[in-house]
Amino acid sequence: DNLTVKNCNIVQHGDMGGINAAIFLFSSTTSSIINNTITTVGSYSHGVYADTSSTSLLLINNTVSISGENSLGFRVDTSDSPIVKKNNITAAGSGGTGLFLSNTRPGLYEENSIDVVGASDGIRIFNRANNNTFLNNNITGTQPEIVDNTDTDNLSYLIYNNSFGEIRWIDNGTGSFLRNLNLYVDNTQGIGLGRNLYIGNNTIALNTSAFTTGLINSSA
Repeated sequence: DNLTVKNCNIVQHGDMGGINAAIFLFSSTTSSIINNTITTVGSYSHGVYADTSSTSLLLINNTVSISGENSLGFRVDTSDSPIVKKNNITAAGSGGTGLFLSNTRPGLYEENSIDVVGASDGIRIFNRANNNTFLNNNITGTQPEIVDNTDTDNLSYLIYNNSFGEIRWIDNGTGSFLRNLNLYVDNTQGIGLGRNLYIGNNTIALNTSAFTTGLINSSA
């Protein structure tokens, strides 16, 4: 409990069998992972893995690079009230994910930059993860920017805002975007402030032509 990892350069080398992680947290409380550089280079190798009843986790201002198959930048599993903010995550390698959430609620994921290279996803929401808020994240890649594998009763929220205004998708019942948050961007810009959406002085715009698959063009 009350673990702090700060200002470190951490490298997880190779596949040691099973699931590997540069930082592994189990049933931790109020742990803080801040301003670290984290690199993993093997299959099933995760940058930070918070598992089983980890609560009030802070992941702030870290740079994470993963390059192995089926590896995850951040894996937050069966945890409550994480705050994941201002991290830079690069995911390369088949089957990888920048940010993976499973059975996690509620959480705030704010101003993260997730750059996906190859056959990886930006964010994956899994099992009964719900009531998670994704605020002002920049996500780019060739695979789905967001994959939602939860059922329609588990809602998460996508929001972009600045001093000029806000785009917030709302839940308008069965078939709404928040009940199926799968997000596919057809061009190379991804999604973020200034990336297929714009919020300026007296102007709010979404490039709807960039989203031909999924429900993002529903009510906002």
